[in-house]
Amino acid sequence: MQTYDVKNNKYSYKIKLDTWNAAFGLHKVDNLEPSKYAKKLAYQNAKGEISYDEIEKSLKNYYRAEKNQETKEADIVSLRITELLLRGGFRLSPAALLGIHRHL
Repeated sequence: MQTYDVKNNKYSYKIKLDTWNAAFGLHKVDNLEPSKYAKKLAYQNAKGEISYDEIEKSLKNYYRAEKNQETKEADIVSLRITELLLRGGFRLSPAALLGIHRHL
């Protein structure tokens, strides 16, 4: 998975937090709710304290120990949606949609 280090990005706290909230909100359609742990990581990311790579590693470690796996999909897909939204350059086309689905 291609990611970039959030600590060096150009987006404000508000934009990053709004993007995370959009990613979390997209799951409501499927009645999925992110974990409290993922929300904590999202706030740390928005403040520039941790990168997407660090979030991914933290989530993998969390779900190795966490018995309740119900929020795993929402957490990991939220991370990937946030990355895609901030990456920019989105084009609505069949090829783009296939690439997005593969990434998620």
